[in-house]
Amino acid sequence: MAPSVAHADPGVLPAGSAALYGGLGMSTWSVGMSRNPRDPAAIFRLDTWSGVGLTEHLQLSGGVPLVHSRILSDGPDPPCPPNEADYCTPVTGLGDAHVLVHYGSSWKKLKGRLALGPRSDAWNAGTRLRYVNVGQGTWGGVLEGSVGAEHRAVGGFAEGRYIVRLGRPIPGYDFRAPSDAVQGTVAGFGSAGKLRVQGAAHVHQQVAGVEYGPAYLQTLYDTGNRWGSVAFAQLRGELKLSWSLSDRSGLHLTASRALATRNGPPDHTDVALGAHLWIPPSR
Repeated sequence: MAPSVAHADPGVLPAGSAALYGGLGMSTWSVGMSRNPRDPAAIFRLDTWSGVGLTEHLQLSGGVPLVHSRILSDGPDPPCPPNEADYCTPVTGLGDAHVLVHYGSSWKKLKGRLALGPRSDAWNAGTRLRYVNVGQGTWGGVLEGSVGAEHRAVGGFAEGRYIVRLGRPIPGYDFRAPSDAVQGTVAGFGSAGKLRVQGAAHVHQQVAGVEYGPAYLQTLYDTGNRWGSVAFAQLRGELKLSWSLSDRSGLHLTASRALATRNGPPDHTDVALGAHLWIPPSR
């Protein structure tokens, strides 16, 4: 299996080769920022990604999910208010799209990669106030770097990412909504035959925002910055199982769960099942 496709490690695709990934995923939660029960909601995804090795050290990649979000059952709990008709209306469209140029290199058993490129979900601006929104509708960019190593089928990697989101000015505040965000991942893995098991911890932190509470509810909740203005942060735990179908393809099952959340759903859970295909260089 091509390492950078199957395992998201710091490698890049060999020059002249290409890779495709597709899969289904779902995120769900039933507790709100207030820590009170909410009717369960979910975002369903069709994930797509493709990449091509340009040279020995350069790779071009891009991806965009097709998403559908909705309230799963309209029970006795909130959140659907009778005075806001579109608040719980389902959303179907595209999620956050990106195109990245990667530079990768290695030294002995150590590999490293840097990537930079634009990102956007501007098409979601019109639905950003809904409870089941799938994005805040911004343009921006992504800068990421990773480093890792593997020895005798055991290894690990660390990855950091800065996400630029050109958010909207908030009158009376010195930040834009949504603010930029910082993400990080630390992962370890081991392989046995066709099976690879990977465990990871992911962290996400908005670089600016306000705390959920009375002041937020009184001044920002009923504005166009309802969700983008909160200082969301989360620590997630993840387990990923990869099964090699051949030296060019594989299946990947991933499950993750929020371990600690600030200003967001504390029970957020995500599952995904996908497959990749590596296309070697033509001779």
